[in-house]
Amino acid sequence: MDHAQRAANAGFAVLLALTTSGGAAMAQRVAGLAVGGAHACVWSSDGTARCWGRNDHGQLGDGAHTDHPVPTLVERLASVSEIALGREHSCAVVGGLVRCWGRNQSGQLGDGSTADHARPAPVPGLAFVTQLALGFHDSCALRRDHTLRCWGWNEHAQLGEGTRIDRAFAVPVFGFAGVAEVRVGGGHVCARLRSGDVRCWGRDGFGEVGDGRPGTQDRPHPVAVPGLTGVRQLSLGYSSSCAIGSDGVVQCWGGNDAGQLADEGTTDRNVPAASRVAHATQLSLGTNHGCAVLADASVRCWGHGEDGQLGNGGTVSSAEPVVVRGLANVVSVAAGDAFSCALTSDGAVSCWGRNDHGQLGDGTTVSRALPALVRWGP
Repeated sequence: MDHAQRAANAGFAVLLALTTSGGAAMAQRVAGLAVGGAHACVWSSDGTARCWGRNDHGQLGDGAHTDHPVPTLVERLASVSEIALGREHSCAVVGGLVRCWGRNQSGQLGDGSTADHARPAPVPGLAFVTQLALGFHDSCALRRDHTLRCWGWNEHAQLGEGTRIDRAFAVPVFGFAGVAEVRVGGGHVCARLRSGDVRCWGRDGFGEVGDGRPGTQDRPHPVAVPGLTGVRQLSLGYSSSCAIGSDGVVQCWGGNDAGQLADEGTTDRNVPAASRVAHATQLSLGTNHGCAVLADASVRCWGHGEDGQLGNGGTVSSAEPVVVRGLANVVSVAAGDAFSCALTSDGAVSCWGRNDHGQLGDGTTVSRALPALVRWGP
């Protein structure tokens, strides 16, 4: 699952009023928004981070295991430049190094153990990291030299090092270099190369690797995804994959039982096909739904909708992209297990969908089919 999205900083000032433990408000520039399985985080210009939602494995990083329906400060974390969230774990880039916290049963925290951590812990052997991507129980990091390291769950050979052995330390992905972006799904991984081409590997039960080969055989090494050139951004869901092309059209492939390929149908595809999403500038796939920011700064969502995660006021799935109501001037959108969040240019964060763990950040556990503002402070 690709749940980390960075807000663009050029051309506008994004200010967020955060409340300190002493109650004093301070204005800070929002640097980004990330969404996990049932938790979410933002990080700010002063290098601090705040998270909310589910916390049974310590994935909020505050040292506790209690859910929080409003943002809470992540402990032992400063100078954050990016955060990425998996289903039940979290990682941050700090000065090119990586710190992770939360669930760790498959070694997805990368510290050599399988013990959960309720506070950020360093990932040894990683430096010069420029981007992170987290999945269900696995993690990947893109380094400044455009190479990849991955760790954690490896049942489907999604770590790209040729085995099915879980790794509690970061290991190199073999077979290619020149990576510009990496994304992790529910058992597969894709990378966008600097050339604009795409490579994917790991589980292929629904065609999510996208190489056109029939069957359900895992791909232990990166394979080329045909028909994709000039790709600007990737995003992966549990069993689906999508890419924004140079023309702004979103192409998707993989599982499609609830219309998560946005092609008005429900037939799985093992090669990319154009969706009904055009003029896209940013894209995020959750477990079984997706959302995109369009050139007019509005948002469209599609796929599973039973928990209101499409944001159109209903609870019906849709293979046709629908408009998220009540949102304008959106900077970035991020999709999770059954909820979605968006950051707007005025510094507001709104979320919608399932809210059983307080993942909407509005101070309640009431699910919502329309965007609700995240509450900052008590």
